[in-house]
Amino acid sequence: MLATTLSIVAVFLPVGFMGGIIGRFFHQFGITVAAAVLLSMFISFTLDPMLSSVWPDPAVHGKLPGGPLGRLLHWFERLVQRISDLYQKMLARALAHRGKTLAAALGIFVGSFS
Repeated sequence: MLATTLSIVAVFLPVGFMGGIIGRFFHQFGITVAAAVLLSMFISFTLDPMLSSVWPDPAVHGKLPGGPLGRLLHWFERLVQRISDLYQKMLARALAHRGKTLAAALGIFVGSFS
């Protein structure tokens, strides 16, 4: 996170201080992107861990909201779990057949040029 943020700031901050007519057009853009990314990093290092420590986890606390919201959340949780199970099965199969997987990926890559 830190490396990515600093890389983005290193690219966009000089854009904000470019000279000439191009610099006048891109000044706000460069400064805004650099400030937004730095603020996002600050929040992810400070606010997010604090909120995660106090946010109730239904799997641990055993309390799910009732009503329509609870049903929607339960449905969404089941959907995500099914997608996760399917992904794990596909990944296990791909790893069990590495040669075929590599050949298929190479065929798709070569076929994408046409």
